[in-house]
Amino acid sequence: LTPFGPLRVDAAVPLNRGPGDPHFGIYAGIGQAF
Repeated sequence: LTPFGPLRVDAAVPLNRGPGDPHFGIYAGIGQAF
């Protein structure tokens, strides 16, 4: 936890990547995932 709430960093890979799509994605957020 941080002074203003939980921080999270998520990494994702596409299941069906198309031409020109990135190989992975990184997302940052404040709060809980669920």
